[in-house]
Amino acid sequence: MAAKTHPILSWLKYAWGLGFNGWHAENDDNLVGLGALTHLSVISRTTSLPGSPSDGDRYIVPAGDANEHQVAVRVEGAWKLYVPNDGWWTYVEDEDKRYQFVGGEWAEFVSGALSLFAKRDGEIAAWSKTGAFAAETSQAMEIEVDGSVLSIAASTSITMPGSPVAGTDYAIWCHPDGELEATDDHDTPPVADARKVGGFHYAPGGNATGQLGGDTTPTINAFSFWDLHWRPACPDPRGMTLVAGMFWADIYLLGADHHVNGTSAHNVTIADNSSKPKIPDAFGGDGSSVYDGTWWNMAEVLASHGKRPAAYHEFAALAYGVTEAQARGNDAVTTGLGTTNTGNPNTDEEFTSKWGVIQAAGVQWVWGAEFGGASPDAPVGSWDANTQGRGSTFEVDNVALFGGSWNSGADAGSRCSLWNNAPPLAGGSLGARGVSDHLRLN
Repeated sequence: MAAKTHPILSWLKYAWGLGFNGWHAENDDNLVGLGALTHLSVISRTTSLPGSPSDGDRYIVPAGDANEHQVAVRVEGAWKLYVPNDGWWTYVEDEDKRYQFVGGEWAEFVSGALSLFAKRDGEIAAWSKTGAFAAETSQAMEIEVDGSVLSIAASTSITMPGSPVAGTDYAIWCHPDGELEATDDHDTPPVADARKVGGFHYAPGGNATGQLGGDTTPTINAFSFWDLHWRPACPDPRGMTLVAGMFWADIYLLGADHHVNGTSAHNVTIADNSSKPKIPDAFGGDGSSVYDGTWWNMAEVLASHGKRPAAYHEFAALAYGVTEAQARGNDAVTTGLGTTNTGNPNTDEEFTSKWGVIQAAGVQWVWGAEFGGASPDAPVGSWDANTQGRGSTFEVDNVALFGGSWNSGADAGSRCSLWNNAPPLAGGSLGARGVSDHLRLN
C-alpha cells in the first residue's frame, strides 16, 4: 500500500503498507527534508541561488523568482525546494536577523519587541473609512500582540468610542484577542497588552471636493489614516494628513504651545509674533520662555518636532482645493473652524484643502523653505549679523512666505507667495505649518 501524505508537510510520507516496495526511497526524502529544515538557518533571502553552491547550503528564494519565498536546500548536487507554512522561523545569516513566514511572506522579527506588522498591500494604509466616524481594515494582515501572531481579516470593523470629539486624533489598538479599538488615549492601552498599530484624525469639517473649500460637518479625514508601515517620518504622526500620496502636512497651523500640544492641534492659539511660540526644550526652552516668530525660530520649532517648512511646490499641493483669490478678512486667532470668531467676510471652511489641511491659505502667512529674491536690507559685499546672535550671513536672500494672510484679499491662494521679507522678520500675520516625508516600510 502506498504511503500517505502528511496534511501539513506535503513532502513528508508515512504509513506504508507492510512489505511495501520502495518505502526506503520515500523515507530517504523524509530524512533529507527533516535534516534540511530543522533549526532552519539560511545564508540569504535576497541573493539569487548561486551556480556553484556547496551541499548543505540553504537559501530563501528571493522575491520575483518563480519559486519566491520557498526554502532551497542543496543536497547531492541539486536544489530541493520546500514550500514554507505560516509560523516557520529562520535565521538569515547575511542580515543577522530572524524572520517568520506569515501571510505569504517572510517578515522580520526583533526578539523581545512587538515588531511583526505584515500587510498584504504596502501601497495603501491598513485602514479605510466607511462612515463619518466608522472605519475598518482595508486588507488582511498579521499583527504580533503580546508574543502571539494574530491574523486580522480584511473589512474587520474598528470599535469606535460612543461620543466622538471633533478635532481629535484617535489611536487604533489591537487587543490580544484580535479586536481592533480606537481611543483618544495614545499612551495607555484600552486593555492589558494591547498594541497601538495606527490612528486617524476626526476633523471638525470635511475636505474640499473641488476648489471651493470644505464644510463644517465633522468626519474622519480619510487621508489622515496611518499605520506602523505607512506614516509620517517624524516621531509623532498625530494631526497630519497625506498629500497626494507623497508627503505629510500638518492639518492645523502651528500653535504657540506646541511643546504641550504638538505642532498641529485643534482650537489652540496660533503661533505668530503676537502669540509667540515657546522655545523648544531641545533648543534651551524651559516650558515658558518664548521667542519671536522669525523664520529662524519657526523653522527651529518645526525641527524640534522632526518637521520642516514646506517648499513652494509642496505648499501649492497641500493647499489645493481652497477657495482661491480670497482671504478670511479678520484674524482667526485660533486653529480650526471658527473656534474663536467667524471669518468676515469668508469663513474658515472655505480654506480647507482637498487633503483636509485647515486654514490652508488666506488665513495666515506661513514661512516656506526656500530663499529667493534679493533682500534690499542685506548689505552688499559684506556680512550681516541677522541670525539673532548665531553668526552672520553674507548677502543672504529673502525667505518665501506662502498662502496669504486674512487681509491679503484676492492675492491669497494655494500658489500665493511673497519673496520680499528677510529671515529676521516677525509679525502678527506670519505663522508656520510643518511637513514631513512619507515613510512607507512595506
